[in-house]
Amino acid sequence: MALSDEYLHKLRTFYDQEHISVLGFECKHRCECEQDAKPSILLRGAEGYVGPRYGEATKVVFMSLDVGNETEDENRTLRGRRRVFENLPKKLNPHLAGTLAILQALFSEDLEVPQDNPWPFFVLLNAAKCSRRDSWKKVNDRLYDRCRSFAHGELSLLSPDILVTQGKKAKGGLEDWEKISDAALDETIRLHATSSAPSREEITAANRYICLARIAGRRVVAMHTLTLPIMGRDGGKSSEPSCLSALGWLVNW
Repeated sequence: MALSDEYLHKLRTFYDQEHISVLGFECKHRCECEQDAKPSILLRGAEGYVGPRYGEATKVVFMSLDVGNETEDENRTLRGRRRVFENLPKKLNPHLAGTLAILQALFSEDLEVPQDNPWPFFVLLNAAKCSRRDSWKKVNDRLYDRCRSFAHGELSLLSPDILVTQGKKAKGGLEDWEKISDAALDETIRLHATSSAPSREEITAANRYICLARIAGRRVVAMHTLTLPIMGRDGGKSSEPSCLSALGWLVNW
């Protein structure tokens, strides 16, 4: 069994045990969440995307918000989401375009991961397991709060080295966020900076979005959502330097 298939099996067992699988959804919070979502009707269940080569390189997991109004139940299952990623269009939506840019930065030091196709090496999860059928707008915050234990369970099984959270509610509930101190940053730059390394200004900007977090008692590198200025896509409206190129360097050291 391939390593990624082992993770698929673990998640499938977890979803079934918690009764949150897409095709067998009987979540213990179902009635409360349906009440909070009114007048919207909920799409129930959002299983993760696990790349077919997850675990062969640095284990990167993205925790996003809800899955949006993907009405095809099969496309929200483990196998269905893998098929979706295997058939992505050339023109990506803004969310996936940003995800790709971050993946390319994080895997920039890993020669085993092709820069033009890092998708097989990562995992994408959703912090809320239900979404609105009638809108792309995110669901009520109370749904995220009730789903928190499910996110913890998924992350414990996947044991990521790097966690990227996309949105405030995707970050909520993780344990012991700890910023990397200026002293530790200075020491990293002193030991590892080379002529090809990002500038000190870029590294300092990147460090504001990186910290250490605890998942099931294990320390991981965590990064919160990058904003447009941070990704260098603000059209020059901000004086803040683009730090995306510094992420891969900083995280890997």
